[in-house]
Amino acid sequence: TGYQRRVHGDLNTMVGGAISLAEPALAAFNDMKKKRKHKWVIFRFENDKDIVLDAASEPSSTFEDFVSKMPKSEPRYAVYDFDITMTDGHHESKLCFFLYCPDSSATKVKFLYPYGKTAIKGQLGSFSKDFQFNNYSDLDEEKIVKALVKQNIDFSYICLLYTS
Repeated sequence: TGYQRRVHGDLNTMVGGAISLAEPALAAFNDMKKKRKHKWVIFRFENDKDIVLDAASEPSSTFEDFVSKMPKSEPRYAVYDFDITMTDGHHESKLCFFLYCPDSSATKVKFLYPYGKTAIKGQLGSFSKDFQFNNYSDLDEEKIVKALVKQNIDFSYICLLYTS
């Protein structure tokens, strides 16, 4: 539609076409994923086109530490490495991507962050699951872990049906 073309055209102009992930942000993510140096990393936009590292944790950091570093009124991208116990008792590491964009954000930002999500995920690779939250109170570890366990059960059931 004309509205969609106008919005996407405005975003392309606003971000100068390409969104880039700054090298320190990519390095922190790789340290987390490959070397487990961080439990989580948080990213933000700078100058409407560069995604930069906002915060990174120690490996022993908790989910509460993570939530405390997420600004309540500003959007952020984040990656968190969950260590969870599945229903059969085995442990799994689940790398999850978060897009947090509060409902109170400016209209421009509400378009910018989802637009940048594709770019950042393309540069970081795949994740066990991604979450999008608009309310700070939704950053709830118990609910997120339940969703991850349920996703694993659903996947196991599909695999069982496929191999039967």
